[in-house]
Amino acid sequence: MGTNVLVSEAFADERGARLNLLAVFFGVGALFVLRRTQPGVPRPYRCTGYPVLPALYIVIGVAWAVNTAIVQPRESLAGIAIVALGVPVYLYWRRRQAASPES
Repeated sequence: MGTNVLVSEAFADERGARLNLLAVFFGVGALFVLRRTQPGVPRPYRCTGYPVLPALYIVIGVAWAVNTAIVQPRESLAGIAIVALGVPVYLYWRRRQAASPES
């Protein structure tokens, strides 16, 4: 029983680390999108090494994701499915925001 707990905790920690890296990956990607779509907005902070370091992070993140998909295809598909479950929620939220009058 103790071994099962240790294995499940290690798996949960690994999954949590992947989700954390995925969130940071999308955050870094958003940096490029916002700088391109809203260039005149004041930036309260500077991104060190922009655009080289964030681009390098994205390249490494893509390589990591591809490697994970090759080495652990079942787990990767499960992760993609979990993320895909959020798409209808996002579309509903976006449609609701567009329908509501601006306050």
